[in-house]
Amino acid sequence: LKLTDLRIVKDQIRGCQVIDIKLTDLRIVKDQIRGCRVYNLKLKMKYAAIAALLGMVEADKIPMIKKALTKEKIYRQMDTLQNKFLGAGQHVHVDDFMNAQYFIEQENVFAIWASIGSATLKAALPLHDESNTPSLFPWAQDLSFYDVNNHPLFFSVNPPAYAQTKGFGNYLVDNFGTDGIKVGLMTINSVDGEQTVQGYKDSSGGDLLVDEQTWERDSTTYGPQILSFIDSGVTDVYVGTGDTQFAQFLLEADQLGLEARFWGSTGTISANTIELAGELSEGAYGVNVISSATGDKPGLNAYREAMFAAGAEEAQISTASLLAYTGGLVLEEMLTRAGECLTVENFVAAGESIKDFDTGGIMRPLNFSEENHLGNNDVIILQVQNGAWEELVVGQE
Repeated sequence: LKLTDLRIVKDQIRGCQVIDIKLTDLRIVKDQIRGCRVYNLKLKMKYAAIAALLGMVEADKIPMIKKALTKEKIYRQMDTLQNKFLGAGQHVHVDDFMNAQYFIEQENVFAIWASIGSATLKAALPLHDESNTPSLFPWAQDLSFYDVNNHPLFFSVNPPAYAQTKGFGNYLVDNFGTDGIKVGLMTINSVDGEQTVQGYKDSSGGDLLVDEQTWERDSTTYGPQILSFIDSGVTDVYVGTGDTQFAQFLLEADQLGLEARFWGSTGTISANTIELAGELSEGAYGVNVISSATGDKPGLNAYREAMFAAGAEEAQISTASLLAYTGGLVLEEMLTRAGECLTVENFVAAGESIKDFDTGGIMRPLNFSEENHLGNNDVIILQVQNGAWEELVVGQE
């Protein structure tokens, strides 16, 4: 299609809004038909380089970066924006970010549900707040999210990574003492990872830390980190990954000869870890914010029944899906309390009125208030025993 003004097709491209960009053809959106938006970016300065980097708009057509005609300059502009809005070294998942913008501005959604990743949500949260759009029950744990004064529409049942490793450090000292204990941490190279490390340092076991290692999202091996832990003589290793990565870590640790107690983060606690690592998972610990998804409690049984009825596989019975399910229980309660005349104001008030909400044992009773939109601040310690995750302590501080 060759046109001189894309405004005439603004409503004809599924999932794409095209405004005030005069070009000769539609090449700028040929690979972005679904789920993208192309703007006159004079009013969207902080998104301009992101759009250019994606190829959504040609660099010389964006007023705010008209002089940045080379890819190298665009990348530099991208870095500047990311450092300003996310912090140095942090990178936004652009597709997710643009989707959030699409939901808010194009679909006029009431709320954004279950965003995944702190970097993504941190970039999008100002959009949510400015548009009066609640942010509900994400898998995202940056400490800044829980500040009700700055983010009054944010609700969660997922405590920050900081709280989880602080609970881990306290439990370690309470149960294993300090004599001869040396701790290593492997965390993702991100703000979440930094806060994970700081949580442990602020625990009663902080002085036992001897080795800090990071990993990247595209890592294919953890051999270098494991070898460093061996050299450091660690007795305990906290592994802040997902379940597939944790299973791989256990396999590589066995191959390289690392002998230690292994402590997996929230994302490692699933049947998938046990299936992939086999006997090597036996005895591994888990630091969680929620009960084991395979446990025997009324709420957990109802969750699994609902999951399997919806077509879920065994590998999907995990902390991630259980957290989303639990958030769904709270959302249902909030909507019920808000009544038929739903507004953001009465929805938030409904959430803040929830006290001692019973999840059937998934978590301890949940409590919200005007000052606190984090309903659950528990840390739960688990261990793989006889091929299943079993709870050792609920409510570890």
